Amino acid sequence: MPYHNLYAIELFELMACRWIGQDLVNSIIFEKMPDTMERLNRSLMACQYKFEAAKLQKKLSGLHELESCVDQSTKDNIKMLPHIAGKLKATFSSVIRENSHLIF
Repeated sequence: MPYHNLYAIELFELMACRWIGQDLVNSIIFEKMPDTMERLNRSLMACQYKFEAAKLQKKLSGLHELESCVDQSTKDNIKMLPHIAGKLKATFSSVIRENSHLIF
């Protein structure tokens, strides 16, 4: 997983804060992130349900299955970071363009 995408988000966020203000940047991030957090929570709840089912069936491998499920869920969500970064960059760019008359 290339970490340059995370650094690009941070750099772009800093630039956006300077140009359009911290409050607007925060509102954009909080607007975009709930979907991501909800997706992560749903996948982790699915892991929890699988673990509970394994406990009811008295499977000894339940904990291992839980760890494996959480690991896979985390990897799947990490793969989404470039997509999320792209959405945030596009939104920041759009807001900066719309407010360029205030910036320059």
